[in-house]
Amino acid sequence: MKAKRAVVVGAGLGGLSAAAYLSKNGFKVDVFERNPHPGGYACSFVRGPFEFEAALHELSGIGPPENRGGCYKILEGCDVARRVEFLPISDFYTSIFPDFTVTIPHGWEAAEAAYAEQFPAERKGISRLLDTMRRMSEEIKSFADAASPLDLVAFPVKASHVVRALGTTTAQVMDREISDPKLKALFCDIWGYYGLPPSRLSWMLFALANASYLEHGPYHVKGTSQALSNAFVDAIQENGGKVHLRNGVRKIDVRDGRVTGVVTDEGETVRAQYIVSNANPIATCYDLLGKENVPRSYLKALAEGHIAVSTFNVYIGLDCPGEAIGATGHEYFINESYDQDEHYNAMFTTGMQKYWVITNYNSADPRVLAGGDFRDGAHHRAGRSRLDRAGARAICRDQGAPRGPVDRRDRQAVRRPRRPHLGRGSLHAAHQHAVQRQPGRVDTGVRLRRHRQPHDEASQPRPAGGAVLRRRVGAHGRRVRDVHTVGAARVR
Repeated sequence: MKAKRAVVVGAGLGGLSAAAYLSKNGFKVDVFERNPHPGGYACSFVRGPFEFEAALHELSGIGPPENRGGCYKILEGCDVARRVEFLPISDFYTSIFPDFTVTIPHGWEAAEAAYAEQFPAERKGISRLLDTMRRMSEEIKSFADAASPLDLVAFPVKASHVVRALGTTTAQVMDREISDPKLKALFCDIWGYYGLPPSRLSWMLFALANASYLEHGPYHVKGTSQALSNAFVDAIQENGGKVHLRNGVRKIDVRDGRVTGVVTDEGETVRAQYIVSNANPIATCYDLLGKENVPRSYLKALAEGHIAVSTFNVYIGLDCPGEAIGATGHEYFINESYDQDEHYNAMFTTGMQKYWVITNYNSADPRVLAGGDFRDGAHHRAGRSRLDRAGARAICRDQGAPRGPVDRRDRQAVRRPRRPHLGRGSLHAAHQHAVQRQPGRVDTGVRLRRHRQPHDEASQPRPAGGAVLRRRVGAHGRRVRDVHTVGAARVR
C-alpha cells in the first residue's frame, strides 16, 4: 500500500510535533523551513562563552518517571521523549511584592503550606481553591481516558467542577474563596504566562495549567530548547521523514477546493494529500493559500482577533554565580503593586512597566553551554564552557561574537556599569536600570530587544550560576507574534 504523503510548512514546535507524529504513524513527511535551524523560537543562540535559551522558560506536564504528565505522554507519542533529558526545577515561582517575598514550591501540600504561612487567616479559602483545581485536573484526565461513548455522555455529571468553571473568570473565583487582595495577587502572579489579568482570564485555563505545574512540577530541557527541537528532527528522520532547512514554502497549490501540494522557495513542486501549516494563520491564508481559497467566515474571524502584548527582553551574562547576587531560584515575578489590571494596562503604554519576570536558567542546569547545535551544517556544539567567578566574558557583543541564527537582529553595544547584590531591592533596581536605558541598545553584558507593539489584548523572564539571566515583560494572548526570546536572564 502506498504511504500517504504530508507536507509540513515551518519547523516550529507545532510543525515538528505534527511531522513527528505523522511519520511515526506511517506517513511520508517533508518539513520545509526557511530558517537555517529547526525549532522556530525553540532554539538557542551563542554569545561569547554562553548559549542563551531563546524561548522556553519551564515545561509543565512532564513529571517524574512514577508520575508522568500529559506533555511527556505526547512527546512519547511523537517518539521524542526518550531522546531528551528533562531537568527538574526546584520551585514553582517566587513572587516579589512591595512588602513581602514568597517562594511557592510545587506539590499540592507544599504549595498550600506556603500560601497559608504567609496568609494564615485565609487557610480555608486556600485549601478550597487548591482542592477545586485538583478535582478539575482529575476530571479532565478522566475525560481523556474515556473508554466508551457512555463515559463521554456521563462527563457533564461526573465533571461538575469543570462544568461550573465554564465562563468563569479567575478573579470571580478568587473573590468567592478569599478576601485578602495581597493573597489574590500572589495566587495569580503567573497570569502573564496566560496573557490576560485575572479579571479577564479564564478560570478553566488558569486552574488546569497551574494544576499541571503543582502536580508534576516544572522542568527544563537539558541543552536548551534547541535540544528538544533537534530531538524532533531525529525522530522525523528516523521514521523516514525529511526536514529541509533554508528552504521554505512560497505557495500552497489548491485545485477544486482541495490542496494538492506546495511550491518551495527553490521552485520545486512537492505533491501531497495533506498540508500542515505551522506558519501564522494570516500568512497561511493570504500569502500561501490565497484568500480566494479560504472561507470568508474564517477570514472574518482572523480579522476580528487581537494580537497579544509584545515583550521586552534583556539577556544577561554574569561574571559570578547567580547565588552571589541573590538569584538562587528559577523564576522571579517582580510586582510594583498588587493591582494586576494596572500592570496589564501599563503594557499598552510607553511608561515604566509594573510587572517583571527574571528567570535563572542555571538553577536547573549549572552548566552554561558554549557553541550551539543549530543543525545547519555549519554551526554545531563546540563543547561546554566552564563558568568561573572571575571571568565569564560579557555576552551579546557585536564584535567578535560567534554568529548564531538571530545575530542579524543585534544592535550596537554600549558599556553598562556593574550592578550590586540582588536582594529584594537590587533585583528591583536592576530591572529599573535596564528599562531606563535607551531602547534597543546593547551593552557588553546585556541585550535589549524590542518587539512590535500591538493594539489590544495581552500576554508575558531568567538569572544564572556563573551565570546567565533573562528578564522579560509582556504577555501572551490569542495570536502572539514576535514575542518569544530567552536567555540567561529572562524578563517575562
